[in-house]
Amino acid sequence: MPRVLISDKLSPAAVEIFKSRGIDVDVRPGLSPAELREIIPPYDGLAIRSSTKVTRSCWMRLPTSRWWAAPASAWTTSM
Repeated sequence: MPRVLISDKLSPAAVEIFKSRGIDVDVRPGLSPAELREIIPPYDGLAIRSSTKVTRSCWMRLPTSRWWAAPASAWTTSM
């Protein structure tokens, strides 16, 4: 099952959309950059808003990632 980390506060409806599509969701708002770097490796995707700053060093720790999303700015990107 794909796993997604949501590291900012999102609408409960957004969480339910992921779950309804068979995605395992962990909601962990308020992580420091160091905490995010430590916990991110097992996830397939990352959903953020403007509070989370994703640095290159953090992104490189997400080797299995297929996507990430920033709903607040209405864009996504694929790797």
